[in-house]
Amino acid sequence: NEFFIKRIIDDIKVYSYYFDVITISDARFKEELDLIYNCFNNVYRINIKRPNFVSKLSSKEKTHITEVALDNYNNYEFEIINDSSLDDLNKKIKNIIDEVL
Repeated sequence: NEFFIKRIIDDIKVYSYYFDVITISDARFKEELDLIYNCFNNVYRINIKRPNFVSKLSSKEKTHITEVALDNYNNYEFEIINDSSLDDLNKKIKNIIDEVL
């Protein structure tokens, strides 16, 4: 896992020459979030909660480490509650973008 994280950090360094904003849309482990956060300025960790979401995963899949590793992680700069329409979610995301840019 650490090799993979270091590889992503190396990729971000290269992409940063060409892009002002880089988005990683999914992280599954605390180390992914924290190592990237500690390597760069202007990193924002966003937690999106979906309170009405019904997972199609099996009971066994729901307890897999990739599904539960961040359950008690709280070092997010922002949290979004995704409990409405896609337009509402887009507005919440835009509010964060407006705040940090």
